[in-house]
Amino acid sequence: MRMKKSHDSKFKARVALEALKGEKTIVQIASEYKVHPNQVTINIFFTAIEKLQKQ
Repeated sequence: MRMKKSHDSKFKARVALEALKGEKTIVQIASEYKVHPNQVTINIFFTAIEKLQKQ
């Protein structure tokens, strides 16, 4: 059984910002960063919430 990967906040932010740029599809980003597409979508959501809370 494989260990669950844990990604640091910098990695998550990089993935989310890449998705927010809109230059690539979610599937392309997920493939590039070797994560599941659902993780990309979740990262976008949480990164947006964090930025809104800081304003």
